[in-house]
Amino acid sequence: MPTHDVRHALDAAALRRLVDAATTGTSRATGLGVEVELLPLATSPRIRRLPIATGDGTLARLSAAPAIQEALDADQRLDEEGWWSGGDARSRVTFEPGGQLEVSSCYREYPVDALRSVDRATSLLAASLAPTGARLAAAGLDLWAPGTATQQRTTPRYPAMGRYLAARGPAGRTMMRDTCALQLNLDLSDEQEARQRWLVANLLAPLATATFAASPSTDGGVRSLRSLTWRRVDPTRTGFPPGLTDERVGLADQLERFALDADVLLVAEEGGGASPGRPGWRFADWMAHGDARYGWPTTDDLAVHLSTLFPEVRPRGYLEVRSIDALPARWRHVPAVLYAGATYDHRSRDRILEVLRGRPIPLHSQLMSAATVGVSDPVWCAIAVEVWSFALEGAARLARGSFEPEDLRTAERFLDRFTLRGRAPADELADVWRAGGPSAALRWAGEPTSELGADASGDTPATSQQEVRR
Repeated sequence: MPTHDVRHALDAAALRRLVDAATTGTSRATGLGVEVELLPLATSPRIRRLPIATGDGTLARLSAAPAIQEALDADQRLDEEGWWSGGDARSRVTFEPGGQLEVSSCYREYPVDALRSVDRATSLLAASLAPTGARLAAAGLDLWAPGTATQQRTTPRYPAMGRYLAARGPAGRTMMRDTCALQLNLDLSDEQEARQRWLVANLLAPLATATFAASPSTDGGVRSLRSLTWRRVDPTRTGFPPGLTDERVGLADQLERFALDADVLLVAEEGGGASPGRPGWRFADWMAHGDARYGWPTTDDLAVHLSTLFPEVRPRGYLEVRSIDALPARWRHVPAVLYAGATYDHRSRDRILEVLRGRPIPLHSQLMSAATVGVSDPVWCAIAVEVWSFALEGAARLARGSFEPEDLRTAERFLDRFTLRGRAPADELADVWRAGGPSAALRWAGEPTSELGADASGDTPATSQQEVRR
């Protein structure tokens, strides 16, 4: 929390230590962590969002359900190393402000293990909800009951964030309560390798938004409403850092400039409270001049501030990729396969960087185009086919055990079904909605369980309940 004694205020050296920690990896590992966000939806008497605490406590008790706890405990036994920071090794089930469920794997040396961990937990969650008639849906935005979710996380951080973002406009409310993403946590590696991994992960962001879009607008003019919402939340803390493509500007320098230029969103207060910052009040101004009410920022305030930055790729001692809409289980492994191949395989990464560096359009403009026309644009389509083909080749060259052969085949089927045809999952979801209405769209997006069998597209779910219990 802030101090009114300038002698205890954050200085440039302390700022740099925290920034260096966020932008420094530990090894040239090629592992993965996965975070999946899902919408809990009741289906009767109408499709509607389930709150965290229902009358019978259905959602509130999910993370303690015996079957889920068994899976989480199994994960702990499988990986004794835990997260990068040595935290809890289990898959975690938590809630977003609007009641969206988030299932997070722990970090795994082999990406396939992180993916299977999430498959296991999400399938068990879906099975736990099935007897109530509720479904878990994977899409970038709540298309079934948009705007109906209330702010349900009551810890001080979230109401304060909500007030700050409301001062920016309505997009913050939608982002906090209605959006769902599939986040990948990739190894940053040591200094020699980190710069290239950081660069390619950022340059891939618009392409990933276009390729994996799964939140269409009703008029077909937008393919990723989730991404478009993020573009409108707060331009000081989203998008890309300054100096990204300038080889003279290091990764730590980029994050430092990004952090200093971002407005203060949140101020921690004594006793665990929090107050909103205000638009136009940059963190750099707070450091330089203090504030009449709060005094001066400390190291703890910088840590809070860094946690409120939401670029397309966030450095946290690893690379948190934030550009992907939540996808149905049958396609969930595909972004992991392609990002791992593009980031970890040197041959593929060099070829991909050569393609993406040649684009003259600014990255912020690319993101807007990716969210709207996406790969339906012939130029986007051609670039996506070339880049992801290189990435798939790279994934096949990774260490034995990184992925199962079926994961590579699934990625190939995805590219054939969507990308090569100038389509994204959003186009298929929109087609299903037009043909069969919200219920058919929910079957398309629904998390599979053994009771539900094949998904709406006719594909076999990635993980059946029988597989989970083996």
